[in-house]
Amino acid sequence: MRRLIVSVFLMLLVPLLLSAQDARESWDNLKQLVAGQKIEVVEMNLKKLTGTFVGFSEQEISVQSADGRMSVPRAEVFRVGVVRSRSRNIGIGAAIGLGAGVAIGVAGLKSGEEAAQYSLLAIPFALGVGAGVGAAMPPGYRTIYRAPKR
Repeated sequence: MRRLIVSVFLMLLVPLLLSAQDARESWDNLKQLVAGQKIEVVEMNLKKLTGTFVGFSEQEISVQSADGRMSVPRAEVFRVGVVRSRSRNIGIGAAIGLGAGVAIGVAGLKSGEEAAQYSLLAIPFALGVGAGVGAAMPPGYRTIYRAPKR
């Protein structure tokens, strides 16, 4: 009986969840942007506009790019993203490198004393390589606005 009640409750809940608006679909999310912040605006035709945020109104968003100040009408905005910090990629790369270095170090400890000495050097080396690879990766964008599905 209890299982039946839970099943019915979940079936009634599904339509509500499917109709819920994505939090990123609110144009008001652009209020969290600060003038001068680096952003990317993707238009409906998937053309990307990268630059610094100037401002927005109910009708458009303005961006200062290398080509000058440009305004994109709200109806033409597919997505707005904020540049992520490069330090995030460095941290992820360093963590992966550290894990690989520790794995190599543990394997070396099990294989003998001479191998253990060299394998322990793998930890800082792998950490540095991982951080370097993370620094080389582009920072990417965090979506703060996405146009509602039509």
